[in-house]
Amino acid sequence: MIKLWDGWVITADSFQYILGQPFARITSGRKKNDMKNATYHKDLNQALKTFWLRVNREYLADNDVTLQEMIKHMQEVEQSIRSLIREEAQSENMADGITPVSIKL
Repeated sequence: MIKLWDGWVITADSFQYILGQPFARITSGRKKNDMKNATYHKDLNQALKTFWLRVNREYLADNDVTLQEMIKHMQEVEQSIRSLIREEAQSENMADGITPVSIKL
């Protein structure tokens, strides 16, 4: 599971990547893990881009901003995602020319 921020994660099963907000619920006396606002993607690039789009849409919906401010926010979100990718690559010792897949936002 890849932890993003604000409760968002990316996980996967044998068929797809899943972007969403995990939560636990009790059904018939049993705890079950579920995913709120789940979207399903064929690859990690698509899941990250959907997260980037969602964060930006929510920001615009909640704020009265100029075009320049929105562009700045979009760039900051992209940099935050890229920072997570770099941190993950460093923690996995992906140095010396070995890099993670190219992420296109």
